[in-house]
This record gives sequence, C-alpha cells and structure tokens, in this order.
Amino acid sequence: SIHVNAEPGPTAWGLETYALDTASDAGAARVAARENTLARQLGAGEGTEPLLARLLVTGMNHLSRDLAAEVQSHAVRRLRDAYGPAPIRDLGPKTALFTVLVATRMPAVLFESGFLTNAEEERRLRSPQYQRLTAASLAEAVLAFLDRGE
Repeated sequence: SIHVNAEPGPTAWGLETYALDTASDAGAARVAARENTLARQLGAGEGTEPLLARLLVTGMNHLSRDLAAEVQSHAVRRLRDAYGPAPIRDLGPKTALFTVLVATRMPAVLFESGFLTNAEEERRLRSPQYQRLTAASLAEAVLAFLDRGE
C-alpha cells in the first residue's frame, strides 16, 4: 500500500515503511489511527474478525517485517542517489496495526513516501521524476525480497 504521510505541523519529513504488528512507537500509533479512521470511513476491513485477523497475520509478520526493511532500504538508497542524502530522511521500517494490512494472506507493507504537509517534500512528491524513482525502488525491493526466497 503506497501512501503520502501528513502531520498537523509542517516540520515532519521522511520516508517510512510499516509492517503489521503492534505499534513500534507513539508516532506509528498516530499514523495507524489516522489511516484506520479513513479506511473505516471507506468501508475497508469490514467483517474482519479480530481473532481471524490475528491467525491470518501470525505467519506473515516476520516476512512482512523483512519486506518492510527491504522496501525502506531500497527507497532510501535510490532516492538519495538522485537527490543526495540531506533531503531524504530515513525514518526506518516500523510496525503498526493498519486496517489495510490486516486481512492480507501474503507479506504486506504500507509505504509512506513523504509528508504532504512539508513544503519541500510536497514539491518532490509532485515531481514525476520522484514518483518514477520511488516506484522503481519499490519494484526493485519486491524483486529482491522474492529473489531471497525465504
């Protein structure tokens, strides 16, 4: 799931990738709460029983964490190659309880490609070059993950 992030103020910036699990920190819990509210408004996740969801994701958690690390490292590396290290902040792979990831039966992650509420990142997010590089880095990460064959 590919997203853009937001915060109430304009100072937050960076890339982060989430796997499904309990929130790794307070910021992850805030992002998940905001995304889950929107998902519920759109009807996503309806009918998912909490126990069933836990059973479905138990075997995928470690694979999703590995995929999140792969996605995060590929995106950061590829974007830093193009834009330099200073404007691309690595917020790291994290975990949170995202509705959009609950009912998956495969490794799944939620990628936050930058903060729309940060003026500099918002300009990059609108750039076709940034969009192409980000998409290419995600595809490369998935291929690298699959090539490992875990």
